[in-house]
Amino acid sequence: MGAEELRQWIQAGRANAQSRIQPEGGAEWRPLASFPEFADALAAQPLAPPPLSSPMLVRDSPARKTNGMAIAGLVFGLLGIPCCVMGLGSLLGLLFSVIGLVQIGRNPGQEGKGVAIIGIIVSLAGLLFFVAFWALALTGFVQGLDQ
Repeated sequence: MGAEELRQWIQAGRANAQSRIQPEGGAEWRPLASFPEFADALAAQPLAPPPLSSPMLVRDSPARKTNGMAIAGLVFGLLGIPCCVMGLGSLLGLLFSVIGLVQIGRNPGQEGKGVAIIGIIVSLAGLLFFVAFWALALTGFVQGLDQ
């Protein structure tokens, strides 16, 4: 871009004193106000009001994410109920849910405490089904041996 085109940009309001440019052959970007050859064009530029900030673009805090371990705990807990014969899903669900709950407590930027708690409850229910299933199965097996 040439100097004349840059002057036109200043006049049109597309560039101002804070706009950063890199001179040909230069290695660093500098504000336009640091170049004396553009002082007259910048002085003729009317002062523009500061841009209005849109509430949609302003973010006070970083985006909060749901803890992945809490989600995994709930999923494994739910899978552990119909697969109560092995109990592995419920055990993994309990493990992941507890780890997720601890991580959420340590990191205020994460969400998912309710997901982790539900994962713990569902996993414990799955483990109860697992114990009840095998207790009934073994009781029936032992009774079959007695006859």
